[in-house]
Amino acid sequence: SLAFHQAIGVERKAARLRYLTLRWANALKVHPRIKILSDLSEPAQAWGVAAVTIEGLDVRALAGFLRANYRIIVVPLVGGAPPNSVFDYQALRVSPNVYTTLEEIDTFVEAMEDALKNGVPESPDPVPAYPADVTV
Repeated sequence: SLAFHQAIGVERKAARLRYLTLRWANALKVHPRIKILSDLSEPAQAWGVAAVTIEGLDVRALAGFLRANYRIIVVPLVGGAPPNSVFDYQALRVSPNVYTTLEEIDTFVEAMEDALKNGVPESPDPVPAYPADVTV
């Protein structure tokens, strides 16, 4: 993987990751209940990792829905009031890689719109959230 990284170069990798992130973020931000929590206005901040949430849906259940129905792996971030957490929001961490296809990005958009429209069931086996019992 180091040889691949060196072959494509940092600038091209960054541009690809920004493109993929902005593709799904721009498609989803038109929905009032979908919130992009990451600042994507600065190119230096949009390197392929962003946080998104759908108001009214539990992110652990949403992550389980995406995994079970679309084979999409995301990380639910569940915060709380300090000192038990380092942030005070709930979101999904979405992090495509350079090899993620446009079809996969578009499937993620469709899956999020499905969850927005139809909701997600409470999962008997929710995806574990990060951070788990973090103390600062």
